[in-house]
Amino acid sequence: MTMPTTLTEDRLRQLLDSYGADAGRWPDAERPAALALLAERPDLEGERREAARLDALLATAERPAASGALLGRLLETAPQGAGRGRGWLSLLWPFGPAWQPAFGLAVALLLGVASGPLLPEADATQTAQQETTEEIAVLLATPLYAEESL
Repeated sequence: MTMPTTLTEDRLRQLLDSYGADAGRWPDAERPAALALLAERPDLEGERREAARLDALLATAERPAASGALLGRLLETAPQGAGRGRGWLSLLWPFGPAWQPAFGLAVALLLGVASGPLLPEADATQTAQQETTEEIAVLLATPLYAEESL
């Protein structure tokens, strides 16, 4: 993000209207340019003083309290778990109800255990014969073995 080098009078007025006279409340990117404009244009300082008076008036104004009806409507529309503290389970699984993935994992585990006895057993003699045949084929294809046997 590039910082603006100059600021228009209209933008300075927008900053004063939106954020008030306190430069600490202005956007960081525009603050130096706004302060520079105020330094070179003393006639705009009057507008800043006017914004400061409005800030002081707003600071002394009484803040309205929310009515009971408004609080009731807010609580009705709030999500169900909004007022409760988050448990450790929701910290581990923030994607919704934790029973769904736990149920899926349990079903997969049960299917795996139940399907184990249903699988055919491997024939140990056939596997041993196949390995021996493969070893002999590799030995016969080796040139070193072929020269020694002559």
